[in-house]
Amino acid sequence: MFNPPPGIDREQYQTSRQALTWFMVIVSLLLIGALSGVIALGVLAHLFGIGNVIFNLTICLIAIPVCAACIVGVVTLMPVARRPVDFAPRLSVPSTVEGQPFDVRLQPKGMVGDSFTGEGVVQFLPDHMTIDGMRNSFLIQSSILVAVMVVTQQLVEIQGIGVIPAIILSSYLGRTKIVQTIPYHAIRTIILDGNTITLACPSLSPNTFIFYVASVDGSRLHGEIQPRFAALLLASQ
Repeated sequence: MFNPPPGIDREQYQTSRQALTWFMVIVSLLLIGALSGVIALGVLAHLFGIGNVIFNLTICLIAIPVCAACIVGVVTLMPVARRPVDFAPRLSVPSTVEGQPFDVRLQPKGMVGDSFTGEGVVQFLPDHMTIDGMRNSFLIQSSILVAVMVVTQQLVEIQGIGVIPAIILSSYLGRTKIVQTIPYHAIRTIILDGNTITLACPSLSPNTFIFYVASVDGSRLHGEIQPRFAALLLASQ
C-alpha cells in the first residue's frame, strides 16, 4: 500500500525574503541577458559595415557568452526560486476533517502559456476536484507581449528594448479568475513532492496543474490524496 511522504517541515519552505531575492536575481539575469543579446545582434548587423571590425567582433564575442550564461543561470535557478513559501492559510480547518477547501499557492508550468498562478482555493469532492484561482491566458499574454514590444520599439527606437517590460506586463495583465473543474478520471499522472502536487490532465486545458499548501495543512492534504489516487501515486514512484 502507498504510504504518503511526511509533510515537509516549516524549515524546508523558503522565506518570503529568500523568494524575493531569487526573483530579483532572475530578473537581473534576464535584463543582462536581453541587453547582451541586443548588443550582439546590433554588432553582428554592422560588423562589416560601420566602425572597426576587430572592435565589433570583440564586443560580439563578449556579449554572446554573457547572454548564454544568463540564459543558463535563469534555467538553473528557476526550480530553486519556485520552492514553496510557507504562509498562514485563510481557511482554518482541523487536520482530521475531510472534504473541506484548501488555501493554496498555484504555480505556473512555465513562464508563459495557459496555467494557474498566485493564490487560490482547491477542494476535493466525491467525483471531482475544483481549483479556484487566476489563470494565465496564452492568447492574451501573446497579444500584450507583441503590443508592448512594438510600442516600446517605436517610442525608444532601440530594437529589443521592450522584451522585459513586455514579459512582465503580459504575466500580470493576462490573468482571468476562473473555477476549473477536474474530474478524477481525467487525471493521468499525479506527483506528490512534500506538500506540492503536480497533476497531468491531457484532456483538459490547461493540462498541468501545480499547487502547494501551507505546512499546517500538509497532513490533511495527504489524507485527501492517498485514498483517491493510491494507484497513480504508486505509478509515479
